Amino acid sequence: MARHFGEDDVVLSPGQGLKAFVHYMDGVLADKGILKKDLAAQLGIKVDRVYSSLNGNAYPSPMLVRRIVELLDIDPIKTACILGYIPDKYKDETVVVSAAHEAAARLESILSETKEIEKSAKLALKRLKK
Repeated sequence: MARHFGEDDVVLSPGQGLKAFVHYMDGVLADKGILKKDLAAQLGIKVDRVYSSLNGNAYPSPMLVRRIVELLDIDPIKTACILGYIPDKYKDETVVVSAAHEAAARLESILSETKEIEKSAKLALKRLKK
Protein backbone atom coordinates (compact mmCIF):
# COMPACT_ATOMS: atom_id res chain seq x y z
CA MET A 1 0.00 0.00 0.00
CA ALA A 2 1.22 3.53 -0.70
CA ARG A 3 2.35 5.99 1.95
CA HIS A 4 1.10 9.57 1.93
CA PHE A 5 3.25 12.26 3.46
CA GLY A 6 2.13 15.79 4.21
CA GLU A 7 1.22 18.82 2.19
CA ASP A 8 3.30 18.08 -0.91
CA ASP A 9 1.39 14.85 -1.63
CA VAL A 10 4.53 12.75 -1.81
CA VAL A 11 3.35 9.17 -2.23
CA LEU A 12 5.80 6.32 -1.76
CA SER A 13 5.57 2.57 -1.98
CA PRO A 14 7.38 0.60 0.73
CA GLY A 15 11.11 0.36 -0.04
CA GLN A 16 11.23 3.58 -2.05
CA GLY A 17 12.67 5.81 0.70
CA LEU A 18 16.22 6.09 -0.61
CA LYS A 19 15.10 6.75 -4.18
CA ALA A 20 12.64 9.39 -2.94
CA PHE A 21 15.34 10.94 -0.72
CA VAL A 22 17.68 11.24 -3.73
CA HIS A 23 14.94 12.93 -5.76
CA TYR A 24 14.00 15.22 -2.84
CA MET A 25 17.61 16.24 -2.20
CA ASP A 26 18.20 16.92 -5.90
CA GLY A 27 15.30 19.37 -5.75
CA VAL A 28 16.47 20.99 -2.50
CA LEU A 29 20.01 21.45 -3.77
CA ALA A 30 18.77 22.85 -7.10
CA ASP A 31 16.41 25.27 -5.32
CA LYS A 32 19.23 26.48 -3.09
CA GLY A 33 21.80 26.55 -5.91
CA ILE A 34 24.17 24.20 -4.08
CA LEU A 35 26.30 21.57 -5.81
CA LYS A 36 26.93 18.23 -4.09
CA LYS A 37 30.66 18.97 -3.95
CA ASP A 38 29.89 22.29 -2.23
CA LEU A 39 27.59 20.52 0.22
CA ALA A 40 30.42 18.11 1.04
CA ALA A 41 32.77 21.04 1.67
CA GLN A 42 30.21 22.77 3.92
CA LEU A 43 29.69 19.53 5.85
CA GLY A 44 33.44 18.96 6.07
CA ILE A 45 33.23 15.44 4.64
CA LYS A 46 34.57 13.67 1.55
CA VAL A 47 32.78 14.34 -1.71
CA ASP A 48 32.49 10.58 -2.31
CA ARG A 49 30.41 10.18 0.86
CA VAL A 50 27.96 12.87 -0.24
CA TYR A 51 27.75 11.49 -3.78
CA SER A 52 27.19 7.98 -2.44
CA SER A 53 24.35 9.09 -0.15
CA LEU A 54 22.74 11.56 -2.54
CA ASN A 55 23.00 9.37 -5.63
CA GLY A 56 21.30 6.43 -3.94
CA ASN A 57 24.34 4.16 -3.68
CA ALA A 58 24.27 4.07 0.12
CA TYR A 59 21.71 4.88 2.78
CA PRO A 60 22.84 8.04 4.63
CA SER A 61 23.58 7.66 8.33
CA PRO A 62 21.23 9.40 10.77
CA MET A 63 24.14 11.67 11.78
CA LEU A 64 24.69 12.74 8.16
CA VAL A 65 20.96 13.31 7.69
CA ARG A 66 20.89 15.49 10.83
CA ARG A 67 23.78 17.57 9.57
CA ILE A 68 22.21 17.98 6.12
CA VAL A 69 18.83 18.94 7.62
CA GLU A 70 20.46 21.54 9.86
CA LEU A 71 22.79 22.93 7.20
CA LEU A 72 20.16 23.24 4.48
CA ASP A 73 17.41 24.26 6.91
CA ILE A 74 14.95 21.73 5.52
CA ASP A 75 11.92 20.14 7.17
CA PRO A 76 13.10 17.29 9.42
CA ILE A 77 9.62 15.73 9.51
CA LYS A 78 9.37 15.50 5.75
CA THR A 79 12.93 14.21 5.53
CA ALA A 80 12.22 11.54 8.16
CA CYS A 81 9.15 10.39 6.29
CA ILE A 82 10.88 10.29 2.93
CA LEU A 83 13.74 8.22 4.34
CA GLY A 84 11.32 5.72 5.82
CA TYR A 85 11.80 6.53 9.50
CA ILE A 86 8.21 5.42 9.96
CA PRO A 87 7.20 2.95 12.67
CA ASP A 88 6.78 -0.65 11.45
CA LYS A 89 3.11 -0.69 12.44
CA TYR A 90 2.43 1.58 9.44
CA LYS A 91 4.21 -0.61 6.87
CA ASP A 92 1.06 -1.85 5.14
CA GLU A 93 -1.23 1.07 5.90
CA THR A 94 -1.65 4.57 4.55
CA VAL A 95 0.38 6.94 6.70
CA VAL A 96 -1.12 10.33 7.44
CA VAL A 97 0.41 13.47 8.87
CA SER A 98 0.11 12.28 12.48
CA ALA A 99 2.50 9.44 11.65
CA ALA A 100 4.97 12.02 10.40
CA HIS A 101 5.10 13.51 13.89
CA GLU A 102 5.80 10.09 15.36
CA ALA A 103 8.53 9.55 12.76
CA ALA A 104 9.99 12.97 13.52
CA ALA A 105 10.09 12.11 17.22
CA ARG A 106 11.96 8.91 16.35
CA LEU A 107 14.40 10.86 14.17
CA GLU A 108 14.89 13.45 16.91
CA SER A 109 15.69 10.62 19.31
CA ILE A 110 18.24 9.18 16.89
CA LEU A 111 19.72 12.62 16.30
CA SER A 112 19.94 13.27 20.03
CA GLU A 113 21.80 9.98 20.47
CA THR A 114 24.23 10.89 17.70
CA LYS A 115 24.91 14.24 19.35
CA GLU A 116 25.76 12.42 22.58
CA ILE A 117 28.03 10.05 20.68
CA GLU A 118 29.75 13.04 19.05
CA LYS A 119 30.30 14.66 22.45
CA SER A 120 31.73 11.43 23.89
CA ALA A 121 34.01 10.96 20.90
CA LYS A 122 35.31 14.53 21.14
CA LEU A 123 35.94 14.13 24.86
CA ALA A 124 37.76 10.83 24.28
CA LEU A 125 39.86 12.40 21.54
CA LYS A 126 40.75 15.31 23.82
CA ARG A 127 41.88 12.87 26.51
CA LEU A 128 43.99 10.94 24.04
CA LYS A 129 45.76 14.12 22.93
CA LYS A 130 46.80 14.91 26.51
